[in-house]
Amino acid sequence: MIRLIYAVLHEEMEEGFEDFLPDGLGHYEVMLFLVPVLLELKGEWKKYPPYTCIVYHPKQSIHYKAASGQLIYDWIRFDCDEPFFTEQFIPFGEPFPCYDYDNFHYYWHEIAYENIAGFRTRNYVLTQLMLILLYRLHDYAWQHQATPYQDALDTLRDEVYLNPAYPWTLPEMASRINISVRLLQKIYKKLFHISCMEDVITARISHAMHLLQNTDTTIQNISTLCGYNNVEHFCRQFKKRTGIPPKEYRRTASDHPAEKE
Repeated sequence: MIRLIYAVLHEEMEEGFEDFLPDGLGHYEVMLFLVPVLLELKGEWKKYPPYTCIVYHPKQSIHYKAASGQLIYDWIRFDCDEPFFTEQFIPFGEPFPCYDYDNFHYYWHEIAYENIAGFRTRNYVLTQLMLILLYRLHDYAWQHQATPYQDALDTLRDEVYLNPAYPWTLPEMASRINISVRLLQKIYKKLFHISCMEDVITARISHAMHLLQNTDTTIQNISTLCGYNNVEHFCRQFKKRTGIPPKEYRRTASDHPAEKE
């Protein structure tokens, strides 16, 4: 799950401002600096240009200041226990450039807006927006490490998330790219930092969360719509991923009344 704590846009700190948190924040934080910034990394200060991004893990030392004048930056603080979100997915504490700020900034703006707008679907929308933002950060951080199969894998992954009820298997997925199952598993994990079948489960549980929040259909039907033939297996997998059973998630994450048995 991803839990947003704060989302702040275009924060302006006074000239001479310096932030030092040697023990970290206890949460993940992503910062996007809009002006030149000085970052201390492994005991050394280094200057970085505007539109530099950095992601810190909860216990990582944070030390930064403006290179000159005011410090202006966007930042998002959040918790995340998704299995894909590791050091290999985004290198924590390592700055990287944001190449397409104007388009990328749209997601930051939408996250900040959804966080305070108070819509009933807030949690679901924020989760989806945060996933987009994290995957875009992944793209920026690993800009020059694409695989020759990347376009085909991106298309395959889109199909998985658009069709979570489909009975996905490793042989089926490999056949769509015309490669072996072994090679599929290797390059899929390298590119997306999650195994093929774990990603299928992520797509299914994400779709289930949406249906639980936004419909009154039964949990039995939701399990079918998400590709599960056995509702008990669906409920176990949902609880394993979210920490709570589907019925409890529906009660706490939406305004829908409990389903009629």
